[in-house]
Amino acid sequence: MHSIVCVYAAPIPVGHRIDCQWFSLAVEGIFSGSQMYPYPHEPLIKDLDTGIEYCSERGFQRSAAKMPDRPIEVTDQPLTGAQVTHRIIGRVTRCRVVTLRGYSEVDLQTHIDIEPEPPPT
Repeated sequence: MHSIVCVYAAPIPVGHRIDCQWFSLAVEGIFSGSQMYPYPHEPLIKDLDTGIEYCSERGFQRSAAKMPDRPIEVTDQPLTGAQVTHRIIGRVTRCRVVTLRGYSEVDLQTHIDIEPEPPPT
C-alpha cells in the first residue's frame, strides 16, 4: 500500500487504476544557477479508467502571471527540464478530498491510498 497527499483536488473513485508521476523542475536561484527542485505533493495523476488528469499548474504553466479574468496558459506536456523522479501505477483503495479553511483562503488537498501493481516482467 502506498499513500500520497497532493495539494489539489483529485476525486478519483475507489477501484480506478491510476498512474502517478512525480517531477523535479529546474528552479532559477537569485544568486546562483538553476537547481532541480522536487515537488513531493504535486504529482501528475492520470486516471487510467477515465483518462482524466489531475495536477497543479507548476510543471505545466506557460505564463508566469495569473490574470483575474482569464485562465493560465498551460502546456500539454511537462515543461522543458522537468524530470520524472518517481512513478507508481496501481489501484485506488481510498480517496479523501479535504477542504482546509483559513482566515480568508480555502485550500484543497487529496489523500489517496494506492495498491501498487507489480512491475512488468
